[in-house]
Amino acid sequence: MFNRLIIFFVALCISQLLYAKSEITKVRAWKSPEKTRLVFELTGVSKYKAFLLENPNRLVLDVEKSSIKKAVLKGLKNHS
Repeated sequence: MFNRLIIFFVALCISQLLYAKSEITKVRAWKSPEKTRLVFELTGVSKYKAFLLENPNRLVLDVEKSSIKKAVLKGLKNHS
């Protein structure tokens, strides 16, 4: 589930690059047996939507008008 969350989050952020107003500069994750916690640091205020999709089950986080630093993407890829 965690890997799918990262993949879909990255895809959404890449699609937002053309009209970005804020930038995701850091993503931190904590895993435990009961839950996973993700924290996103941004350079500005952004609206977001979170929703669930099925087949496969995943959580989508759509951060409007934002981009993500390449170093953050590389770090996420290394953790998947």
